Amino acid sequence: MESTLFKVRDETINLLGKSDMYFFSPEHPPLTEPAGKAIEWAVDEKKKSGEKRRKRRKEFRVSSEENMEKIMHREVEKQRRQEMTSLYVSSRSSLY
Repeated sequence: MESTLFKVRDETINLLGKSDMYFFSPEHPPLTEPAGKAIEWAVDEKKKSGEKRRKRRKEFRVSSEENMEKIMHREVEKQRRQEMTSLYVSSRSSLY
């Protein structure tokens, strides 16, 4: 079967000729100069947005570390208040 496909391919090349590397079909025409510049601009903008995204990630990481410190501080304060409350209750009970 493979040899048949190769024969068909070779026969097609003989009839139609080899395709030109620089031939562009109407479905996929070559880029015009303004279109090429537009694509280059879009790629540059995409790279810039990636840099901004990295900066935002770093800022988020810093802010998340700050949030963790705040959460830890709140927990310590909560525990301290609970200890003070239990001390207050025990001291009151010893007075009565």
